[in-house]
Amino acid sequence: MKTCAQIIGCALWAPHLQSAGAWLEWARTGAAVPEGPEPKAAAATVAPMLRRRLTPLGRAAEETAGRFPQALSDDGTALVFASRWGDIAEARRELLSLAAGTGVSPTVFATSVHNGIAAVLSIAHRHHGFQTAVAAGPFSLEAGFASAVGLLSEYRRVLLVSYDSRSPDAFQEKNTFTHAAAFLLEPQCEDGPEDVFRERWNRGPFAAVTTRALLPDETPDPRLDKLTGTADLDVIRWLLASDEPFLTRRDRHAAWVWAKSGAVTPNLLADGAGA
Repeated sequence: MKTCAQIIGCALWAPHLQSAGAWLEWARTGAAVPEGPEPKAAAATVAPMLRRRLTPLGRAAEETAGRFPQALSDDGTALVFASRWGDIAEARRELLSLAAGTGVSPTVFATSVHNGIAAVLSIAHRHHGFQTAVAAGPFSLEAGFASAVGLLSEYRRVLLVSYDSRSPDAFQEKNTFTHAAAFLLEPQCEDGPEDVFRERWNRGPFAAVTTRALLPDETPDPRLDKLTGTADLDVIRWLLASDEPFLTRRDRHAAWVWAKSGAVTPNLLADGAGA
């Protein structure tokens, strides 16, 4: 099955989940989201001058992607950035400024567009290879993963970075929080000697995503009509803590179906994930 990728590394960050253990506990229990201001990610792997150009969401993305410095600096690794809203708070601020007749800040605009974070991070890590930024509503992580699997036919590795911020107050959405996840992916190994396959099998779970038509008794995900940016957390929770081999999420006219060979185990979580 060539529609599959192997997850050989994972890094996660959220303001209130400060360790890999905290993420696993959240995935198992669905702990409540704390209220109040969110602290920024350190993003210490970016030089201070460039770090100043990163918004809080950009710092969150860097906090996870930066756990894989070799991949980020390797032009043989493709980069895929996936987000439903991107830096929506910055974009909204610019639109309000424009409506008020005070103009647009070129610096803020450059990082508020959907590939703005990808651009800053590629500069920071001197990555000159392929990169793309995708969005597909609540199913942006699915779109990013599908893009990554396609790229694995040309690149030996793909770093998939998924992120969204707490919904702006104007969205009137509750229980959302800024978060980011990075997955280092390699092609599925299904050929060659059995011992090679078993060695690769032990490196991390295989995952795949496909689509099918909605069944007559299925209805689309209600979050399609809401503004929340945390729908991808369903997939992250399933990857971390669920024993179920399949996860189905319903778009308006089709269903996205995930499959995995096993959960993302603690040893695959990059050192400092969430720190």
